[in-house]
Amino acid sequence: MHSYLASPCEVELQELVHQIDIMVNRKQIEWERKMRALEAKMDIQDQELASARSKLDQKGQEVGLLQQELENLQKTKNEMAQSYEAQLQALKSQVRKIFLPGSIIIYVLSCQNLFGWILMWM
Repeated sequence: MHSYLASPCEVELQELVHQIDIMVNRKQIEWERKMRALEAKMDIQDQELASARSKLDQKGQEVGLLQQELENLQKTKNEMAQSYEAQLQALKSQVRKIFLPGSIIIYVLSCQNLFGWILMWM
């Protein structure tokens, strides 16, 4: 058997390669750990984003319902105003028929033993 003696340069080079391998393996482990942490953080952010989108969709639906309710209330208000206006016009017409044009109607109001006069011109 022939025994090979390595030169000091070769021994030093082998030691250097071995140290580089150790450093590369450590960096790889560190980078993999950081990558897993970033992936976990991204998963959490994805879940938060999905939750925010869901809440936004829900709020959008609520806004739509409230807009519809507002439109219905405005329609009802307008219908009531038209009805009241029609009733007022009918009442004015009836009052005009009862009283002669140009006459004065005097009302006496009592409120806590006080009397006031209101004059209304027809």
